[in-house]
Amino acid sequence: MKEQIIEEGIIIKAENGFAKVDLSITDGCEECTAKIFCKPSEEKDDAKVLTVEDPIGVKIGDRVKVSVREEAIFKASIILYGIPLIIMMGGIIFGMEMFSASNQPELYSFLFSVSIMAGYYTAIFLWGVLKKKNARELPKIISIVN
Repeated sequence: MKEQIIEEGIIIKAENGFAKVDLSITDGCEECTAKIFCKPSEEKDDAKVLTVEDPIGVKIGDRVKVSVREEAIFKASIILYGIPLIIMMGGIIFGMEMFSASNQPELYSFLFSVSIMAGYYTAIFLWGVLKKKNARELPKIISIVN
């Protein structure tokens, strides 16, 4: 069986097979690798809101257990951090060659690599908007806790 992280939370919104879960912050949150998925809510100081797949049909106010696959966390980490690092280093190296005749090749190569990374993050954002939510990649509700 594949590794997974299990958290508990309360449903704050549920519709069309997806739900938003309000997870309470615990001591382990600071060191958790799943911070990529659950970002601090701007509305509440002590909560995190997570969008999840709802295969069991929950209602607002239900306390549920949510499962996050570790391979999804790893994939998100690579997409959000690993590839941009490679783009940044490659852009600087390529930029140093491309701008070697200029009076400030370091500055121009840095700006070149930052512009390539901006394009990469824009492409990821647009891909996410066009693709909507892929339920296979989202955390999943595994049970209702009474």
